[in-house]
Amino acid sequence: MAFPVTISGTFTCAHQGVRPAPAGDAKLTVGRKPVLLFSQAAATATYLGCVFPQGAPPTPCKTTSAPAPNPGAARLLTAGGAPVLLDALRATTENAPFTPPPDPAKTVTVDAGQDKLTAS
Repeated sequence: MAFPVTISGTFTCAHQGVRPAPAGDAKLTVGRKPVLLFSQAAATATYLGCVFPQGAPPTPCKTTSAPAPNPGAARLLTAGGAPVLLDALRATTENAPFTPPPDPAKTVTVDAGQDKLTAS
């Protein structure tokens, strides 16, 4: 089981940068916080605090890719007919991690922003 991600959640790149969650879908809330849809995982938004050193000046992570099928897309829980985003998301950014991760398809970690509801 995984936790649905709410607007209180965050995305963290492999270089300690944090991207706040976008606006959620108010059709489904957890603890009065709208949940995010799986389609909102893949977005262009700068990861604040990213320390990726390549380039002059340094280029922080800003593009999140989350290919489907993906364990971050809820199979049964939907909002407006679209899959809800789960914290089990497998996603990457355009900048490679400093050290190879155990799962190369998961260089972005997600904090759901809630721990009351689980889904699959």
